[in-house]
Amino acid sequence: MEDQKLKLLVFGIDGASHAVLQQLMARGLLPNFSALRRRASHGVLQSTFPPHTAPGWASMFTGVSPGEHGIYQFWSTQSADYRFRAMNAADYGREPCWLTLERQGLKVGAYNIPMTHPPADLQGGYMISWPLAKTLRYTSPANLMHELMQAGLHYHSDIVTMYRGQEDYCEQARKFIKGRADTCCFLQRTRPVDALFVVFTEVDRVSHYYWGDHSAPSSVVEQCYIDIDQALGTVLTLADDDTLVVVASDHGFGLCEADFSVHEFLEQQGLLATRYELQDSGAEASHDDPGARSWFDAPGSYRRVVDWSRTEFYMPTPGCFGVNANLMGREAQGGLRAEQLPEAEARLQQALAQVLDEQGRPWFTLVKADQVYAGARLQDAPDYLLIPRDFSVMPTPALTGRVWSTPAQRGVHRPDGIVFIRGSTFPENAALQARIEDIYPTILAHLGLPVPEGLEGHWLLEPAHEPQREPGRKGCGGQRMSEEEQRFMDSQLQQIGYF
Repeated sequence: MEDQKLKLLVFGIDGASHAVLQQLMARGLLPNFSALRRRASHGVLQSTFPPHTAPGWASMFTGVSPGEHGIYQFWSTQSADYRFRAMNAADYGREPCWLTLERQGLKVGAYNIPMTHPPADLQGGYMISWPLAKTLRYTSPANLMHELMQAGLHYHSDIVTMYRGQEDYCEQARKFIKGRADTCCFLQRTRPVDALFVVFTEVDRVSHYYWGDHSAPSSVVEQCYIDIDQALGTVLTLADDDTLVVVASDHGFGLCEADFSVHEFLEQQGLLATRYELQDSGAEASHDDPGARSWFDAPGSYRRVVDWSRTEFYMPTPGCFGVNANLMGREAQGGLRAEQLPEAEARLQQALAQVLDEQGRPWFTLVKADQVYAGARLQDAPDYLLIPRDFSVMPTPALTGRVWSTPAQRGVHRPDGIVFIRGSTFPENAALQARIEDIYPTILAHLGLPVPEGLEGHWLLEPAHEPQREPGRKGCGGQRMSEEEQRFMDSQLQQIGYF
């Protein structure tokens, strides 16, 4: 049976860098991207702050920033008992694009989109979700996993294919990329939909661990882009001239020169305290001990943990570029009273102003969250944000024994994502200037569908007809992870460098 052509194809690439893509196209290594560029509007897609996977995809597919949709990182950045709380589909503060399209009568397929677990029941369509926990319940309908397995296609959840230190990971990643592209074609033959969303995560994984020691990526990373180019060619066979095609990434990538331990720095400045406790290697860390959060600890027989009762400021999660005040009455062991906060904040500002690069410029600017974020979920943001001079340094809460250390990963995220949009209303080979929140309203406007009020993004090109408006809709809620699932999620994210 001939594949049913799509009305919408969204081809996502986690971590695809605009700079790297341009370099590889100039060398003739990406023929499918080059052909798409000639027929599409294209440019840099400005990511969220910070440029990370969880807030990036959530912003792209809701049209609002983290201050409104509420996903700042893989974990909550406000936790009164200092414990991790994994974020997932239940935490969306706004309706995501696939549910909007389904509500407007389109059949939707959603495949491997970060922050989409548990899977939504898409009527007439399907979802292969992005679980960060051990589960066999990552497809809807539930029998879809078995259908793919029996067909010899890519059926594993993304957590199974994550980097775990295996020597042959890059070869495995190549197979995952091809397998996911082939699976898209199979699904469109057997479960045809009007709109297909698919995200390829391998560029991010390979870039983190195989970037190399130079500003340009290694040949291994380049090969991953070449494989993605081939996958793009495969999946584009599902589209025709009438299909709205969006190719986009959540952030870019570049060289990491150093890790900056926020907690070591805060302790040096008298703003955080640690203590030592005997590590019981024969049992799991106590769930009653808030110091048991792995990213707050240093390894060893005696582990070094944050002493919350003597701490004024701390970094709530890896990757959030945030700092929280340890406030009395809010945090479980908060000792900083409200009237003490201005003076403590001034000391924090003054201390950070002395963290200088080789040219004597401050590495970080400390700002309050409301200077960056706005919206109904602002209270879920970190209290303060560390705005870096550039993203070649990674702030981390790890207790390493040193403020500055060799980076755990040589490749880290950058704000320069990619965007290509091809459609009957988009000019060919035209430059775009886009924010990640612009993708959602652009999709709706150019499919002729109502666009919700209250979005922060705007359609990137005027559609043929002025879109109707409708009230913005809140997220749909859903199931939360269990504590066991969250611990497993932490262990998996640690393997790919988030600790």
